[in-house]
Amino acid sequence: MSSNNPTPNLEQLMLEARQLMKDLGLPDKMQGDTPIFVLLVMLDMKPAKSWSEANNQKWGITPLMNKMRELGFKNLAPNTRENIRDDCVGQLVDAELATENPDKPRPKNSPKYCYQINQEVLYLVKKIGSADYPIALNNFLSNYQTIKHKYQAKRQSQRLNVKIAHNFSVSIAPGGQGVLIKSVLQDFCKYFNIDKVLYIDNTVDTARGYSPFIDENLINYLGIDIDKFKNSYDKPDIVLYKSDNKYLIIIEAVKTGGAINVERRDRLLSLFENVDVKLSFVNAFESFKELKRLTKEITRETHAWIMEFPDHMIHFNGDQYLFH
Repeated sequence: MSSNNPTPNLEQLMLEARQLMKDLGLPDKMQGDTPIFVLLVMLDMKPAKSWSEANNQKWGITPLMNKMRELGFKNLAPNTRENIRDDCVGQLVDAELATENPDKPRPKNSPKYCYQINQEVLYLVKKIGSADYPIALNNFLSNYQTIKHKYQAKRQSQRLNVKIAHNFSVSIAPGGQGVLIKSVLQDFCKYFNIDKVLYIDNTVDTARGYSPFIDENLINYLGIDIDKFKNSYDKPDIVLYKSDNKYLIIIEAVKTGGAINVERRDRLLSLFENVDVKLSFVNAFESFKELKRLTKEITRETHAWIMEFPDHMIHFNGDQYLFH
């Protein structure tokens, strides 16, 4: 590292940040300009600011991109948001150098979803350019496995484990929607005798993070186009199968998004074209208050289920009833 400069320019900041990435063993793709700009913003760094002044405030992806543009680092198109989340910030999280939602769990689609550089990394960053940096780096790397274990344990403790079949369970992403999804899988299935889970959108994979649960054997058995389903942006939160009377139950966990309206129902129907089973569409709510707020949005030929009253169903179908 170069000697400490109280007024570094952008080129010097990028050079030193890139060296930090190398020192921490991050892959080459994380040493490109865009990941470096992301790191600088997450550390509240800019030209004419010393590394000792870095901090680790919380950042959402959109505010982070806006700050990059404001500082003149890079003007990113809005449609690159997922790339920044997965290929830059997500890589820092995977390396246990940053944490998702350090203050409290949030559903993945929450507008308040945020990321923060971990405190141990910040301590090291503050030593960049000083005589203490080599010692601080050595201490960090010596303790890195312990640090990774601590943050992995924290993320694991936030997950909601749900048994969906005999001796088989899945982990649900934490947050308000996660609690609702867990209740659907436990309570809704119990009271309405649902015996199979075909799809869950927001589960947690131990290796990479968020990924859907898919029963591919059941999807193929029912004749659902699995490629079309996997590649659709309009997938529901949960799909269940009631095998005794061959019903597919398509469930929207209504927490931060809207309920199933006419347009949403039509898009969901397209995923199950030519499938020879009956379909039921269910809006799942956490409370009656939430249902009341969105009642006008709910289309006919759907149903509403409320977590507060798990053994009841509200029908928007007139003379048609669920599973009959």
